[in-house]
Amino acid sequence: MRSYIGLAVIVAVASLSGGCADNKPKVIGEEARYVGFTHQDVLKKVGLQYYWDMQVPLGPGERVGRFFAIDENLYCMTNQNNVYAVDAAVGLYRWGNSVANSNQTLFDPIHFDNMGVKNRGGEILVFNGVLFNTLDQMMVYERSKGILVRQWPLGFSANTTGATDGKYFFGGGTDGLYYCLRITDGIQMWKLAMDYLGDLPNQIADLSTRYKDSIDDREKLYLQGRMVLLTLRMSSEVLKRFNDLITAPVLYYNERLFVGNEAGQFLVTKIDGEKGPYQKVWGFASPGGFRAPFIVNASGCYMACSDKRIYAKNYLNGAEITSWKDGPFMTEGLVEKPLQATAHGLYACATDDAFYAINIANGKQMWKNPDARLIVGGGQDKLYVLDRNNNLLIVNETSGAVSASLPMTGLDFFAANTGPMAERIYAATASGKIFCIAPLRASHKTAEMLRNPVK
Repeated sequence: MRSYIGLAVIVAVASLSGGCADNKPKVIGEEARYVGFTHQDVLKKVGLQYYWDMQVPLGPGERVGRFFAIDENLYCMTNQNNVYAVDAAVGLYRWGNSVANSNQTLFDPIHFDNMGVKNRGGEILVFNGVLFNTLDQMMVYERSKGILVRQWPLGFSANTTGATDGKYFFGGGTDGLYYCLRITDGIQMWKLAMDYLGDLPNQIADLSTRYKDSIDDREKLYLQGRMVLLTLRMSSEVLKRFNDLITAPVLYYNERLFVGNEAGQFLVTKIDGEKGPYQKVWGFASPGGFRAPFIVNASGCYMACSDKRIYAKNYLNGAEITSWKDGPFMTEGLVEKPLQATAHGLYACATDDAFYAINIANGKQMWKNPDARLIVGGGQDKLYVLDRNNNLLIVNETSGAVSASLPMTGLDFFAANTGPMAERIYAATASGKIFCIAPLRASHKTAEMLRNPVK
């Protein structure tokens, strides 16, 4: 694994030399920094400013291909499978690593806080981690300095981004199974099939008991026929779903693993519960497959399906959320991009259709916009939404009314952002320049401030 830390510090500091010693930015320097990008005066008209900007140290022929804002870090992932991490708060370069060979498939990063990994002496190392996986490898890094903590072969062919509870790595395979590996030593703990059949086994067992207890020949014949039908149905379900690809990224939340496949089977497994290392606790089958990442939080489990429905269920037991009285929310196009959520809304971008804003409390449509594509920030009852033409829309979260629209010239990537730093907009160019755009009330960050941040 190559490290770019030393070079990056030099390049990052050099690229931020537009400020002066008294922390007052030079007008000429500021103008030069934003040539080719949306003018500062345009941002000011809607209450925004360039808060900071910096350059990550890309190598020859290297281009940014993906850009993420996750918790306190920003990540640029390049065409050479190098990953560069930047402090999202102040724009300071943190680290850069070659995470995988350039010809490998590298899936999106995931975070987990307070991971515990045993060292050779048996002591548990606790750290905040970022995990990556390829088709056949998983890598765990300490995410403030980019130190590689563990790297193991998966032992299966992955088809999606993995998940973790800090102790185990979970991944969905091309063989239709989902796997659990212990992060400390890479040992496979178990693998499971997508064979949750709901109440069918219990129904068959009940019919069998009734058959044995019955003394009526006609009733016994009826019960026998019902058992045969249900057994055939159960076998059909198993055969239909067992080998289907796990197409949606697996997700871990509150001791539970959420998995969905192309055949429309959705399954929730409790990890390290009172009944053993795993327990399949609920599941359901939909008419379409699951491809988009799920959202699971305290309010529920939300799943976009290729049957053009968004399902909402109690994440603990799979019960329908009763406040969604109209049932699953229906879209006209397929939702294959990640759902987004705020405290009040659930947001879905449907292909060849529209961007939908759904009231997360009752499942009803608040508004839709045919051009909107991605929430890149927000706050105080407004959302910053990127549209299909790379315009930034300032949208009322409840009504969908657009109060302003401005072109985001020169910017190639925007990070999805509805998290704790949602008042800031993070954008990047393919050449590795990163911008943070923030409200005018936030104090402007000069180069000197970035070099010497207040602790």
